[in-house]
Amino acid sequence: MRSQEWTCTNRGAATVAGIVLFAALTALGSHIKLPLSPVPFTMQVFFVILSGLVLGPMEGAASQLAFIVAGLVGAPFFASPPHAGPAVLLGPTGGYLLGFVIASYISGHLARRGAPTFVAGLAGLAAIYICGFSWLSVQISSASAAWEIGIKPFLVADLLKVAGVTASLPGWNIMPVAGRSSGDNGR
Repeated sequence: MRSQEWTCTNRGAATVAGIVLFAALTALGSHIKLPLSPVPFTMQVFFVILSGLVLGPMEGAASQLAFIVAGLVGAPFFASPPHAGPAVLLGPTGGYLLGFVIASYISGHLARRGAPTFVAGLAGLAAIYICGFSWLSVQISSASAAWEIGIKPFLVADLLKVAGVTASLPGWNIMPVAGRSSGDNGR
């Protein structure tokens, strides 16, 4: 009985460590950037998609939610100035940030269901774009301008990031232990 308790505790600790690690990696990715428009080019998409594929849908989404919460309470995690606080989430990039949570979940969910990593990553990227484009369109009052500054300049680079995630995980869909949701008993 004790060994089962120990294993469950280790799995819980590993899950928390994975969530914290991917929140930190996404934050690090926000500082690897080229400021091309109101939506900066960063490495965040790479880590967002990777979080869903590695951790699974719930834990991946939790890592991105942790990233957002840390940024909201003052950690300088966001790519856009002032780099922390609610003003960033309410600004032009807020939709993309919220899309991170959905993207990680979708990528992990599709990979768990057997989708190839590239397809799962593309679906996650689509979620980021839908959320970001929608919010940016409202912020700047123009869907065409939102396309021109919030999607078009990033499309090729983001597709390369998804390809990079896929290349970094050859033959991989999801880690068997870390990919389990808390309600999954492993059967």
